[in-house]
Amino acid sequence: MIQALEENAFVKNKKLSEDVFYIGFVLHLFTDQTTPILCKYITTTWHGRQEDIASLLKERKDPKTLPFLVKAMYQNWNHLYDYGDAFIRKCMFAIASMNTEESNEKLMKLSESENETIKKYAFHQIQKNKL
Repeated sequence: MIQALEENAFVKNKKLSEDVFYIGFVLHLFTDQTTPILCKYITTTWHGRQEDIASLLKERKDPKTLPFLVKAMYQNWNHLYDYGDAFIRKCMFAIASMNTEESNEKLMKLSESENETIKKYAFHQIQKNKL
């Protein structure tokens, strides 16, 4: 799985990424070992699997994913049907699921963002987690 993801990240083939992610989900191949390459994928816009990746990273609860999730939320998502709303929401779920001092501090900081969508979902997680 790692090799398939890395090779596709190099060639940037959207159709191939659909196939690789489909196989990964069906065969449950996304593990702690795939987390670093998923972090690379989440900050790029060529493949269209950002929401799935945010959900996968939420399952991992790995604090090392925090800077990638934050960076990804600030990408330009105007090309998406909802301007990135669902993706940003899923990134916030992933950050909140870590429940570390650093992730909780990041939520507080994100709740002051100039990006209204980021601000809204960060504030929602703060209220939900009673931070």
